[in-house]
Amino acid sequence: MANPIGMVSRGLASTAGLVLASILAACSSGAIGAGAPATNDAIDGAAGSLDPNSPDSSIAADSTGRTRPLDAGVAQAADAGGVTADSAAKIGPYTVQTYTLAQSLIPSGSTFCCDTQTAPISPQGSTPRAVPEIFYPANGPGNYPGIVFIPGNDSDFASDPWTGTGMNGATSVLSNIPDWGRFLASHGFVVMMTDPVTYGASAMQRSTALLQAISVLASENTRSGSPLSGMLNSTNLAVMGHSYGAAGALHAAGGTDARIKAALGLSPVGSSPYFTSDQVPSGIICAQNDPYMSDSGYQSEYASIPAAHKFIAQFLFNKQLDSGHSIGLNPLGSHTTDPYVARYGLSFFEVYLMGDQRYEPFLVTNSLMDSFRYSP
Repeated sequence: MANPIGMVSRGLASTAGLVLASILAACSSGAIGAGAPATNDAIDGAAGSLDPNSPDSSIAADSTGRTRPLDAGVAQAADAGGVTADSAAKIGPYTVQTYTLAQSLIPSGSTFCCDTQTAPISPQGSTPRAVPEIFYPANGPGNYPGIVFIPGNDSDFASDPWTGTGMNGATSVLSNIPDWGRFLASHGFVVMMTDPVTYGASAMQRSTALLQAISVLASENTRSGSPLSGMLNSTNLAVMGHSYGAAGALHAAGGTDARIKAALGLSPVGSSPYFTSDQVPSGIICAQNDPYMSDSGYQSEYASIPAAHKFIAQFLFNKQLDSGHSIGLNPLGSHTTDPYVARYGLSFFEVYLMGDQRYEPFLVTNSLMDSFRYSP
């Protein structure tokens, strides 16, 4: 069972032993065979089901903290007393609002924001680097954890969404990074999306940019006129990114900023010795057949992390995507893998930033996985 750092109380009862209870509940309902490991497929429904929208077969926590199958036709939202696999992969209960930071609020010399030069940042064309955009819950209880996201070279949040032709020849939304902001904010997090100043910035440069951006986000809790004034927990923060940005996030979790309590990397492109200084709970979401990182390379990245709490979810190659490198870019998308990516990302942050143990049963394998490893 995880031991979350930087817990945010939402009036939730402790649910020690929840993972075991969910396995037993699923076994008793026939979803998992005796002795078999828990899977997202079992949580979603009968073994082999890939439908993330099946409320009658989801697992929820009841008032005793134990898990049980939901009754047919019942769907419960995460903050309405029950957490389901379905609710962990969809927009949450809070209304999301956004605002952009004026460039005057970015300290001179920062390596994130704001370039007036254009760069070929997506198939859509070239646009200037954008000022940071902040997504936040408009009607939540406050004391929000904060997350800073930085992309990689192949997608810029300012130009998203963009589309292309996937391996199956169909037009597909290949990237919609701002959906991470919308999705996580709807569940009670504050998310700042930003870009590095320089197109082609290295993983270490993006790590530096994230560390600078963390301080700017934290200052929104005390800045006069900020929509987040008094609402942000500025000591309970996380970093996140894609590609070089993902490697940057895992480097930024190396202990230089005690406010960083978790790091999540989507297809991190790093180089050995990888993330040997990373001491905070960390996750990697990736896919096999990634043209920018080998399957064994991702496993080596995971193995390099000394943090006590970590997971890696490596998906089988998905022909809906243009490549395995795009696996984490559409948490609200229509690809087969998208609901699972969303569920892993949200559940990881719920456990290690919110301190909400109800989400830990969703950090399990499923039949779309090539490899799944979790050290709770």
